[in-house]
Amino acid sequence: MKYFYYLSEEDASDSIVIRIEAKTKPSKSGKYKLEQYLRDVDWYFGPWEEVSWGVLKKMKYIGSTKV
Repeated sequence: MKYFYYLSEEDASDSIVIRIEAKTKPSKSGKYKLEQYLRDVDWYFGPWEEVSWGVLKKMKYIGSTKV
């Protein structure tokens, strides 16, 4: 498994870092559970816990790490 990281907005000042745990990088099919990062809280499931590829592809991919 890996964590795949995305920025929710192109403008870094308004961005939220999100991560998705999956075997492969998210693609056109499926919905993905995501967690948001908050500085004082760490990772948590935010107001939108699941996202489709249509929304995810608009976000900026920033990398992955092994779990």
